[in-house]
Amino acid sequence: VILDLGIGRSDIRPDETFGYKAACSADCHPASGSVGAGLGATVGKLRGMKYAMKGGFGFAAVSCRGIRVGAFSVVNALGNVVDPRDGKPLAGTLRNNQIIDEQEIFSLVGRQTIAGSHTTLSVVVTDAGLDRRQLCRMADIAHNGFVRTIRPSQMNPDGDTVFAVSTGDNRAAVDMLESLAVDCVEKSIVRAVSEARGYGGVVSYREFNG
Repeated sequence: VILDLGIGRSDIRPDETFGYKAACSADCHPASGSVGAGLGATVGKLRGMKYAMKGGFGFAAVSCRGIRVGAFSVVNALGNVVDPRDGKPLAGTLRNNQIIDEQEIFSLVGRQTIAGSHTTLSVVVTDAGLDRRQLCRMADIAHNGFVRTIRPSQMNPDGDTVFAVSTGDNRAAVDMLESLAVDCVEKSIVRAVSEARGYGGVVSYREFNG
């Protein structure tokens, strides 16, 4: 649940039929952006939906030494989503046709935040054989992907969570897997926002950048 009821119709809720249809249409090349759980996702709602930007759904995968790691993220964050390479904002709260900086976000939090309306969720998947303890650690470490791409991240109004899943029994160095998981989460969040399209009057990264 990402609490994305600010745009679209709030009376349409997913049920088991949605999950079944998603499974039937799944393939190795999933769409990203304003699709699935990312359709209603937004970021930067501190000044209301009029000044928010589109979040979305994104994925990233990598293979290293015969081990595969992937991440799937739906981005509905309170803070700005930034390019981790240079810190440039990709999406967030708008003011005067610019994305506000982190300091202004802090000044607005607590005064205009819509409580319980921000959640970024990621699922990290690997075909390495990991036990429950190792999966929990990988999920914890993967939160660093949030820190690199969402600023500020994991604030009190956010409900951010990472889930980790092991689908195989291949042997691999856990430290390597954790590093790959962070990288995949980071890239999936950037992809979710950069490939989103405008919806419900909320501007997307593509529209904002012409």
